[in-house]
Amino acid sequence: PTMPRSAVTTSEVVAAVLHKPSTPPVSPTTHFCQITMPVAHVLILVLSRDTPDGAMRRTAIRKSWGAVPKGVHALFVRGGASADESEGLKRADELIVASPEGLTTIALKVLRALRWVTRSPCAPSSWPAFVAKTDDDTFVCVAELLRQMHSHARLRRTEYLYMGAMTYGRKVETRPNGHWTDAPYARLFGLTTYPDYAQGAFYVLSAAAATSVVQVASELELFNRSVHPNPRTTPINEDALIGT
Repeated sequence: PTMPRSAVTTSEVVAAVLHKPSTPPVSPTTHFCQITMPVAHVLILVLSRDTPDGAMRRTAIRKSWGAVPKGVHALFVRGGASADESEGLKRADELIVASPEGLTTIALKVLRALRWVTRSPCAPSSWPAFVAKTDDDTFVCVAELLRQMHSHARLRRTEYLYMGAMTYGRKVETRPNGHWTDAPYARLFGLTTYPDYAQGAFYVLSAAAATSVVQVASELELFNRSVHPNPRTTPINEDALIGT
């Protein structure tokens, strides 16, 4: 797809913040591609929580990097839906997925968000070329992101791209009392070392790579383990799981 120019000027940022429209409620069955907006070349999934602090962070993002309308659309992802059929948009930029909030359920939250995105009822031409994941305590430099994505503008929608700040050779923690113990991952994949993966603060997947992640997660029955997963049986390190 043709990417927008990489430079975003200060005046454009100021104008976007001052004139950013509010995000009214929408029907939960609406998909992001059905909302009237320029086609987003990069859809950024921003993990957030339904707390006063989370609300303030979402507002801050809407008034800063999330306000720059240059081919990027920030979609906040919150947990709280009670079942698959109750997942959907609460507002034009807020997605509610069937996952409780907490450190041990981040992986499920991201997988369910990716599944919702890749189940788009719209034509492939209206899909974002890339899907990124970040958190609401991260500031995204949109100009630099678009500059890097511009170099991959000729990537076909069937091709894989996975990029971010990589972690290499990290051992899987299996001790019962370890802070990030991930024994379920070791049992599921039979690995003692994670494959190289992009750190969870920010990473990018092409549309094809995002679809592949969802397909593999489905084959592993990660979506069938319960809306309230047991950390003793479900992998919890989201970035390592997505990278695998």
